Amino acid sequence: MNGRIRVLLAVIMTLGLASCPAGSMRPAAAETTVITLTIGNPNITVNGTTRPIDASGTIPVIVGGRTLLPIRAVVEAIGGTIEWNAATRTVTIAAGAVTMGLTIGNRIATVNGATLPIDPQNATVVPFIIAGRTMLPLRFVGEQLGGTVEWNAATRTATLTFVAPAALTAPSLLEPTDAALFTSTTVAFRWTPVEGATSYSLAVSSDGKEIYRGTSTTSTLIPSSAVLTAGQYSWTVTAVRGATTGPVSLARRFVVHLPLSPAEIVKRATPAVAGITVTYVDGTRGTAGAFCIDPSGVFVTTYEIMKGAVDGTITLSDGSQRSDLRVLGYDTAMDTVLIRASGDRPIASLALASGQSAQPNQDVVMVGPVIAGVPQFTVTGVVNGVGPGTFSVRGSADNAVEGCPVLDSFGEVLGMVTTDIKPATGTFPSVFAGTIRAVSRTSSWTIREVTEREGTGLQALNKPLPDEPVADAVIGNLRPSFHWNAVAGATRYEIRVVVGRDASGTLLFDDIISYTNPVIEPGILKPATSYAWNVRAGNEHGWGPWSSTRVFTTSASIVQPPAPTVLEPVDGTTVKAVGPVLFWTALPGSNRYYVWIGISDQDEVFTGSSATTSLAIPAGTLKSGSTYIWNVRVENSSGVSSLWSPDSSFTIAISAGIGVPALLGPLPKAIVSYLNPTLTWQVVAGATRYDVWIDKGTSESKVYEVVVTGTSLTVPAGVLEPGIAYRWNVIAGTPDGWSKTGDTWNWSLSRVFTINLTAVIDILEPHLLSPADGVVLTTLSPTLQWSTVQGAAWYRVYIGKGTKETELEQVLSVIVMPKGGDTQQFALSPGTLESGATYFWRVLAGAGEDIESPAFYRFKTP
Repeated sequence: MNGRIRVLLAVIMTLGLASCPAGSMRPAAAETTVITLTIGNPNITVNGTTRPIDASGTIPVIVGGRTLLPIRAVVEAIGGTIEWNAATRTVTIAAGAVTMGLTIGNRIATVNGATLPIDPQNATVVPFIIAGRTMLPLRFVGEQLGGTVEWNAATRTATLTFVAPAALTAPSLLEPTDAALFTSTTVAFRWTPVEGATSYSLAVSSDGKEIYRGTSTTSTLIPSSAVLTAGQYSWTVTAVRGATTGPVSLARRFVVHLPLSPAEIVKRATPAVAGITVTYVDGTRGTAGAFCIDPSGVFVTTYEIMKGAVDGTITLSDGSQRSDLRVLGYDTAMDTVLIRASGDRPIASLALASGQSAQPNQDVVMVGPVIAGVPQFTVTGVVNGVGPGTFSVRGSADNAVEGCPVLDSFGEVLGMVTTDIKPATGTFPSVFAGTIRAVSRTSSWTIREVTEREGTGLQALNKPLPDEPVADAVIGNLRPSFHWNAVAGATRYEIRVVVGRDASGTLLFDDIISYTNPVIEPGILKPATSYAWNVRAGNEHGWGPWSSTRVFTTSASIVQPPAPTVLEPVDGTTVKAVGPVLFWTALPGSNRYYVWIGISDQDEVFTGSSATTSLAIPAGTLKSGSTYIWNVRVENSSGVSSLWSPDSSFTIAISAGIGVPALLGPLPKAIVSYLNPTLTWQVVAGATRYDVWIDKGTSESKVYEVVVTGTSLTVPAGVLEPGIAYRWNVIAGTPDGWSKTGDTWNWSLSRVFTINLTAVIDILEPHLLSPADGVVLTTLSPTLQWSTVQGAAWYRVYIGKGTKETELEQVLSVIVMPKGGDTQQFALSPGTLESGATYFWRVLAGAGEDIESPAFYRFKTP
């Protein structure tokens, strides 16, 4: 690397820091080594430290107008190695990615295998031996090792500057894209080049085991087609420079699918296809097909076969049965149900194809279950119609089984045959695999419980009779109590409340309870609004009919506070902090704020309250990779609650290793009254330092950046201007580097504050440094020291004598003018203090009428 390249790299690094967005800012710089040698001087200076060139006192010399010296001292100063081959009289130098060979008396050298003249303008410049020491040309060696060489003719001094190459980064993988599908074993890999890399190492793995590793000097590589077979793979790339390897890239996945014959598809699918037999409430039975999509025993079948059933059994292809069936979820409109059939061994399963991938005229195979005494129905066909969430297959046979899988030519589940089969026309309606995947798996109902939920079984329950609120009542609060009669045989009740005067309004409240006098939760109702409600009774057999609908109206005289507005995190934000802090707008007259967090409108994860406009969520409450909905409401001093704020979502993406701080103050969108505000953030476990970044809204407008060890920073006076909006964020780090995930720096969420047009310097209290609190002095003329306060126009030093700071006899009160530096001081004159006495002291910092003072410190005199 010559000097021009070194300078260009330095410029690129500098510009990259100034112009990159906050998520990719690089908070560290490369190291520099500066070496000086002087003709006739046996010493070498490395970064200001002087040491001998060698133990023999060898000195640099000039031969043919070129400086030569024993180069070992220079090479080892930059971390390289040097070897001497006496047989060939050759010196071999290795440093970084450079390997160089020079031979005594030979004007030609080798650098990384290439031959180069040592000095094209002077053929007499060659390595030679003086007094047993091999002397090498300084400029040639220094520049080939990546340094710059400067010569001072007046002092006969050579200065070599080496800038350590930037650390290798992980490449970004380009192709194959994540989850890419290939129908061939020839796959081309491509990634982004990495600055400073001389080669790349590609690793391909399957089932956690590496099956291929290849090397490329470019950012592409196509392995032999014999490397891959049908299966799932992951791949990574590592940048290499000499013996140095960079971090491994994030892994990407791809799949190789090779088409199968219909016979192979049936053979592979049969162990995963089962039959389901259900018993209905009237004692009759029904059968259908089912197929396993998870080795733990998750099966798919039609909802129609489940309608009105109370029990069921799944028969596997080997004849074994599983009767402990739990319904994980279902979709009545799409005729789909997911069932877990627990057992003591895994079951062969089929993979669901992604999305709505069926195409007209696509070849498919429908595979039915193996049932004793019944032939296995398998049908080959083609897709002949595609609709939203559904498609149809035209088959070559009259028989197909509802609930059986529809498989593509790779053996993946394209969908499931539903109930409405029309064998006379050879048409088999089906739902897509994507529709199956969309069915929630979060429940665990018995088959009977599903029948009860949907009211498809036996009911013998009367309608409840609504009691309170009475018909057309005007309610003077927003938390009304409800009541109805107990229904004979009922073990539970479902109550619904909707907006409007009939049951067709927008649903606000729907709850299943075991008692007959619930109270509606705050944050749901609003004043001057009519609501309709009804209730039904249920038991182990299902639900009875809904009661008549009652209407009530909330009073217009109720003064309801407005709902708070969510400030941070804003809707759709990705949050990396382990314990995020939620912020919202302040509302006058507020007594307390309440926060709700859930995965959906019904799945509650966390509730909490705060007297302020922020709330820190305990670490570990939220899971990385999950998206959450959150709301906030306020309750005023009269106990009246606002409505919940509109849904706002955020996604948790907790980084590996050192975490990400959550910002604390100033609050989001704050108007700051000081030109030197104090920024605060959460501590990050394991972090030893923090990089704080401030700009004017874009990464190109940086105004301040500093590394600190604590979790607060008071911005120095003179950095910020009145009337300007500033954006800031923080990244945590250790001595080994800054928090990073792959190629992305883990900065906190960005936050904006605005400096008020009338902002002034905030006078802070000084920190007393010496003498420390409670010490016994060794002198009667100590020097008092305290920290410099930004913007202070003067300091008043006060000393009082006594045993209590509330009962002091003034000894000294003097004005001290500020001096430069981080520390201020005042030396006490002899005679000011008495021997054997106790004194209290403090320092007041002031500017105009603003005065700040710390607590008293105490000391004793000898």
